[in-house]
Amino acid sequence: MMIDSLKRNPQFFMTFLSIGISLGLASWTNPTKAFGAGPQWVEGFAEVETHHNANRAMPSRDFRGMARGYMTAGWWAPGQMKDNAVSWKTAVVPAKQVTTFAFVGACSPLPEEFARGPEAKLSVNGRHVLTFTLGFTRDFTWKEGAYQLKYLSKRVEYPYTVSHRQFDLHGNSGIYELTVPADAVEAGQPVVLKVEILPFERWDRSWFAVKERRDVLKQSMESLRGEIDALRRDMADLSEQAHVLATKLYAPEMESNKYVHSTVYQNGYRHLHPADLIPLQNGEILITAREATEHYARDGDVILLRSKDGGANLG
Repeated sequence: MMIDSLKRNPQFFMTFLSIGISLGLASWTNPTKAFGAGPQWVEGFAEVETHHNANRAMPSRDFRGMARGYMTAGWWAPGQMKDNAVSWKTAVVPAKQVTTFAFVGACSPLPEEFARGPEAKLSVNGRHVLTFTLGFTRDFTWKEGAYQLKYLSKRVEYPYTVSHRQFDLHGNSGIYELTVPADAVEAGQPVVLKVEILPFERWDRSWFAVKERRDVLKQSMESLRGEIDALRRDMADLSEQAHVLATKLYAPEMESNKYVHSTVYQNGYRHLHPADLIPLQNGEILITAREATEHYARDGDVILLRSKDGGANLG
C-alpha cells in the first residue's frame, strides 16, 4: 500500500524521503543518540605522534571516502619492522570519568587461506590494556578488565580487490570505539593511543592505520556524500573485476579482435617489474626485467633473457 502511494504521488515520495533523511541526520549529529548514553564520548584522533610513513601518509579509501592514514611498518622495509607500531593523540578529555574514544581505523585484508589474522597490542598512555585481532570483516568486541574495544565493520576488502599491494593500501575499515575507566584519563588532557602488531609466523604483511578523521562523533551531509562516493568507487572496482573475469571466461563467444597472449617468463615467488621487450635486427627478442620479493624490496635482481623464436622459448 505504501509503495503504491509513493508511485502515484511523487511529491509525497520526496516529502517522505526528506523526512527520513532529516531523522537520520538528527541521530547522526547527536552523539548521545548515535552512540548511546553512558560514558562521555571523545574524538579518538587529533594528531599523529609516531608512524613509519610507509604509505607516505597518502589518502586511502575508507567507508567515508578518501582520507590520509598513518600506518604501522611496511613489510617491504625490514628496518621498520623492528618497531611495527603507530601512535597518535586523541582530542582533549573534558572530565575525569569513564570515556569512550571513537576513531576510524583500517587494516590489511587477510589472505584467503587464513580464517584468523595477526593480533595487535593496544596501549593507552604507554600502558598495555588489551589485545585485538586484525582482519575482521564483521562487528566484534574485545574486553580485558575495565577496557573494551568495539569494532564496527563498515567496508570490507579482499586480497584480490586492488591492483598493487603498496599503492592501494585501503583495507578493511570501520569505527573503533575504545572505552576506558576514569583512572585512565585526566581532565583537560588528551590520551596517547598506540597499536603494535605482534609477530605472526605464517604471514608478515599485515598493517594497521588510523585515519585522519576528527568528525567521527558528528556526522553530516558532507560525510554522507563521502560514504556515497566510497560506494561508487567500490562499485567501479567491482565492475572492473567482473569485466576482467567475463572477458577471460567468455572471450571465445565475444565478437572482437582475437589476440594471442604468450607468457614469456614467470616466477610465482617473486614480484616482476614490467619487462622491456627489445626486438633485435636479426629477429630475436631481448627481454630485461627486475624481480624481487616486493616492488620496494632491496633484494632485487636484474634478469636478461633472449628468445630466437618470438618469445616461445627463452635462453
